Parts: sequence; structure tokens; C-alpha cells
Amino acid sequence: MKRFVTRTLFAASLGLSLTLGSASVAQAQHGHWHKPSYPAYQPCPPVIVPYAPATRPPGDLPPGTAPTTPGAPTTPGAAAAPAAPMAPAAAPAAADAGGGGALAGMLGRGDQNNRFNLFDHMSAIPQNRVWFGFQYLDKYNSGLALNPAFIAFGSSNLFSIDDLLDELESAGISARDLLGRHKVFLYRAGAEIAFSECFSVAAQWQYFTVDGEATEDGFNNPHFLFKYLLHRGDDGCAVAATLGVELENSADRFEFQDRTSAVYPGMLFYKDCGDWIVQGGTQVRIPFDGNNVRTFDWAFSLGYWLYRPPGACDGHYGVGRHGCGHGGYGNGHGCGHGCGGGHGGILGIIPAVELFGKHVIGDGTITQPFESPEFFDLGVGTFAPTPFIYEEPRNVLDLTVGVTVLLSESCSISSGVSFPLTNDEVRSFEYILYLNYGF
Repeated sequence: MKRFVTRTLFAASLGLSLTLGSASVAQAQHGHWHKPSYPAYQPCPPVIVPYAPATRPPGDLPPGTAPTTPGAPTTPGAAAAPAAPMAPAAAPAAADAGGGGALAGMLGRGDQNNRFNLFDHMSAIPQNRVWFGFQYLDKYNSGLALNPAFIAFGSSNLFSIDDLLDELESAGISARDLLGRHKVFLYRAGAEIAFSECFSVAAQWQYFTVDGEATEDGFNNPHFLFKYLLHRGDDGCAVAATLGVELENSADRFEFQDRTSAVYPGMLFYKDCGDWIVQGGTQVRIPFDGNNVRTFDWAFSLGYWLYRPPGACDGHYGVGRHGCGHGGYGNGHGCGHGCGGGHGGILGIIPAVELFGKHVIGDGTITQPFESPEFFDLGVGTFAPTPFIYEEPRNVLDLTVGVTVLLSESCSISSGVSFPLTNDEVRSFEYILYLNYGF
């Protein structure tokens, strides 16, 4: 029943993304495809009515006095004063760097042990938003391996590898299933709150299911992210310092997750380059438990405004161009509220290509991973060392290709696929879907 539910949700998510893709194609076929030449959305210009003094009606004037009009001479023979210039309609101010694109956070990719990552659907710009994510990982590599000490102990007692696996099976541990590749389904939900134009706090949690008889499903460690904007320039550049905190959650035996708390100091950058959006960042994982893995992670994303309607209004995503204290934060109250609001159609399509790297710092081995037993009874009172160890892939390089569709000034949907580029692969293929709503 559990797998039926997860596969049904996966099919519904895939169908939703395909439907949105079809709507985008249909809009392009009806002649609405427009490549913008301006660098970013312009904010809604205010309507200014210039002041023009009214002509005094003749009935209000003294006898023999002619009516006057603005700019007309007031005394005989006097030259006509030039008419007061009409106040020009205010030109639209330059859009906040990141307008619209702030909703186009990086898609990310699945991490080892189903960890959260700084680059999963995150942007350098503080925002008020909530999101839901779904990720399907095919042929997921748990990192489990037979402990060499366990193999050596078995061979000294004339046990072959198959004999050891059979012994584990007889003890109720499906070693062949655990050591194999799996299908993993991740369901993520999170929220980010901007307490000022420079500072926000995000929190997210994840439930995972694994297509395996020996594995357990459950909730991963919750993740909290503190973001502070360090720089905001007129050139559309934003740089933010981040600190992620992952808190240890209870775990059953053979749940594919880390049983430790960890901190993630890092940084994010965002650059608006006209039709292009460049963003990325770095982070370091520092676990509290010595029997765990330290990593250095980095990301680079390149997006392109493939479509956005001319004259669309910007809801002041992010903060003002001149740093903290200018402009709005969060999603503001721009044109169009809620999914499907605003201009009555899609407000933008941003395809992106993303590159992600992860590198192990120091030892990548964990003993007794996933709550595996410390000793294993081979029978007749003979106890062998722990059967399993965990080996973190040392150098992982992944490529993610996807698209973000702005359904309104407040709502976007992102979908993509991710593939490994190195032999140290976490999975063979991944499908990603995110729904984001700003407020």
C-alpha cells in the first residue's frame, strides 16, 4: 500500500509538470513568445496626474476683466509667460536585481544519505515563501559495504562471501538487498521567513521512502538555514552568508540517513546579467559526531529568461538595489497575487543548467552505519565484527538541467532532471519537482 501511494504521487507530480510544459508550448504557438531586450522586469509605474490650474470663469471676475488662462499675459503688453511644463510621468525605476529571478532558486540534486543541501531550491535573496518538493532517485547508492574486518574474520573461519551473506540472511539481515541499488522517493516541505531586508530563516523537513524489503522509511534530520545579505549592488549582484543547522532525529535500523547533528557554514551569490541569471555558492559540512563525514560542496547555475511578457510588473522580490534598507523584501504586493494572477498567463520561463560538486575532507568511512549491530553472532558463541561500513563517495560531480515557470508574481513551479558526471555516483538518474509560493 505504501509503494502504491508513493508511485501514485509520483505519477501525479510528473503529470502536473508535463501539463505545465504543454501550456507553455501552446502559448508559444499562439504568437505570445517574446524574447525580451530589457534587463529585468520593470516595477509598476505610479500614475501621476500633473497639476493644471483651472481657468477662472467670467462670472467670477470683476466687470471688464477678461478671463485668464495659465501662461497668458496678466497685464496689457506683457509677454506671455511660458506655460508651466507638465510634470512628466515618472519613468519606471530600475527593477530590483533578482526581480522574478529570485523565485528561480537552484533546483539542486539528491545528496548522499538523503541529506539536505544549501543549494536545494535556494537563492541568495531573502524572501517570504513556502514550498513543496518531490524527488525521485533511481538506482540510489546507499554507500553500504561489507566490513573488511568482517570478511577477514569469516575467511579465517572458512566462510566465503556468499556464506557470510547467507549467515546474515539467516539472522534476519537482508544483506544482499541492503548492498544493492534502490529507488528512493523524497517528499520535502519548507518555509522561509524574511525578518528584514537582509535576514531570513528557512526550515525544511523531508520524508523518504525506499523501494527495498530490508530498508526502513522515515523522516530525515530537519534542516534550518540562516541567511544574511552581505552585499547588494546596482549591477544586480547579491552575496549572502549562510549557516545551516541539521538536528539529529531518531532513526531505526537501516534507515538511509545520518544519525548526527551537523552545521553548514557557507555563502550564496546571485547575479542578474540582463537575460541571464548566474547564481551558486559553497558550503562545508561539519558533523558533531566524530564517526561521520566532513564535506566541501559547491554549486554553479546559469539560467536564461527564455520568455517573459513585455510590460509585466515586478512584485519586488528580494531587496532593493542599494543594499539593506531600500526596497521591499519578501514578495511584496506587486501586480498579480496568487497562482495564475497578474497578467492572466505565464509571466516567465527560465531554463537553467546547474553543476554541483561534493568532495570529502579527510576520512570518508563510517563504522556501524544506519544503526547496524556492533557485533554479529556467527553461531556457537562466535561473534564477528560489525558486518557493514559506510564509504562516502569522495568526489561527486552532478549535472542538473531544468526549467522554472513563473505562474504569477507569487507562484512558480520548477522541474528538472539530474545525472552524475563522475564514477562516484549517488544515483543513476533523478527527477525533481518543486512548487514555490511567495507571500
